[in-house]
Amino acid sequence: MRSCTYLLCLSLFAGGPLATADICVYERTVGLSGNVRIVDETGQLPDVFPPALQDIELLPIDFVGRTAWDQLRAGRPRLIEDLSSVDRVALPDSRGVLYGYRRVGAPTSVFGFFRVDPSGDATVLFTHDGTGTMGAVNPFCPKLAVEDGGRHLLIATRPEAGGDLFEVDVVTGTVAERTTGVTPRNFQTNGLTLLSGWGLASTTTGLLRFARTNGAQAQGVPFGGGVAVHTSFPSGLVDGRRTNKPDWIGPDIVTSGDGSTAAFCAGLGPTQAFVYTVGQLGLATRATHEPQNLSGAGFLPESSIGPTLALSSDGSMVAWRIQNPLSAETFVGGVATAAPASIQLTADANYIETLNDSGVIVFYSPDELVMLVGETDSQDSSQIDRADMYRVSVANLTAPVFENLSMTSGDGVVPFLLPGTLDTDAGLVQVPDGSGALVLPDGPGGVGTISHIDLGTTVVTPLVDLVKSWPLVVAIGNDLLLNLERDFATDIFELFRLLPGEMPQLISTDSSEGYSRWSVQPDHFGGIATDAFGNERVCRVKVSTGLEEVMPPMPTLGPTVHFTSSDSLAWSTDGAGQSSYFLWHPDGSTIPLLSGSGLGFLLPGN
Repeated sequence: MRSCTYLLCLSLFAGGPLATADICVYERTVGLSGNVRIVDETGQLPDVFPPALQDIELLPIDFVGRTAWDQLRAGRPRLIEDLSSVDRVALPDSRGVLYGYRRVGAPTSVFGFFRVDPSGDATVLFTHDGTGTMGAVNPFCPKLAVEDGGRHLLIATRPEAGGDLFEVDVVTGTVAERTTGVTPRNFQTNGLTLLSGWGLASTTTGLLRFARTNGAQAQGVPFGGGVAVHTSFPSGLVDGRRTNKPDWIGPDIVTSGDGSTAAFCAGLGPTQAFVYTVGQLGLATRATHEPQNLSGAGFLPESSIGPTLALSSDGSMVAWRIQNPLSAETFVGGVATAAPASIQLTADANYIETLNDSGVIVFYSPDELVMLVGETDSQDSSQIDRADMYRVSVANLTAPVFENLSMTSGDGVVPFLLPGTLDTDAGLVQVPDGSGALVLPDGPGGVGTISHIDLGTTVVTPLVDLVKSWPLVVAIGNDLLLNLERDFATDIFELFRLLPGEMPQLISTDSSEGYSRWSVQPDHFGGIATDAFGNERVCRVKVSTGLEEVMPPMPTLGPTVHFTSSDSLAWSTDGAGQSSYFLWHPDGSTIPLLSGSGLGFLLPGN
């Protein structure tokens, strides 16, 4: 462990809290640096310039466990990438938006994370001195972990910055260091997770586990399974515990739906690895019985076909993908047996050999899973195309029951011989409550029909036809907003609202080129759309009624929009080296908010 500086929910507001509706703005100064400015929506309070967020550079940010499949699931964060090189993480349950930053200073730079909440207020959550010359090197690992529900974060520092773990409460700002007294560790890219009651982290030399109680500290996880002792620990001890630790620990961790179990890959190396599972207590044990070239978890951005490692909802079964020279195969097995029993789901007896790729492997019950099986995309080997989605019951591992859910191939009998028309790069996403999926088959001429698949009943419901692409899909609770490119005489983009169990409602046909920036609030959607003449227009929709309002075209609109807590829509324009900011109130009136402060943009909190 190395000493660090961190802030416990630093208050940014001199003289008491701000009004309930504020606008957070980032104003560029010199080069990549800029200042955060908090503007009162009503104009009754003076602007606030948080001292800790002046002269800062915004940095990219990402989180562990991201897949295209579950990006809309309730309780999950979402990565927003509408700012060039400055991504942000939208937290679930209206907990605000996370930003990463660096503040250059002497003798060292400070790196950290701050949160903008839906009311527009900004709070620094955690900071750490940089490393290297003048502290110019980011001390944090590339990704942080976000607890389901978004209340807590798990942040890891690099070995040269102490190699430590910190649990942060985004609401209270409380920080708990979990590695006090532990030697610096090299944490892995996708190896952090927070579960109910415990946390787990993967390092290049083993796993650390901690209870999520006051003062609890991480300890090394002992291994079982008869694997040879790691050469780095000839005594067979890690943090004082006896271990059968493998030579190589994989970079990913996946978890069961009930939070009882985690799974990861380990072995002699990535091509000779086993799947291991571990709980809140006890040993990490092997769940597979032979070394294989495992694909890992399949998280973005490293993989675009995930999940490719999955635990059942109760942690009793695990499914994994292996990579062979000419195919990628999916297996499933139980995790509690002394000699793990497993089967190859994609064996030739079940799928013709030309259906040689698989991915998007997801359990939705203790003994039922869905998976995508198709062909490796000939244009992009990182994707799967010509696929269908299958449901497999594995209650009896010796006699799995297969069902073609999507049926785009028309082939519903084992062995499956015909390719489908689903593509991981086109449209495949789980609905917010997890009960179903939206799919967009790649039909003739690249045009298809979006359908809903109920994962439980297997009913497929066609929703919208003549669809070429869906550049935007947004969840508001369990409702969805879809911006669809449709193939008419002239291609247009239309906005649909989709409620669970209902047919989609057409809300708007005005976004001829789609929405490039957007913001949501319960019952409100706002964005910037491009019309048929290439002009950008600010639009907003009251979701429950479908009422749409559109502003006249405006020049050089800024990169972000934001709904305030009073349901006003804020946006900016750029021109003559400065940005101007405006508010569109619910009553239809529009007022200028701020101008003449250099180039900048809004920092949304929703």
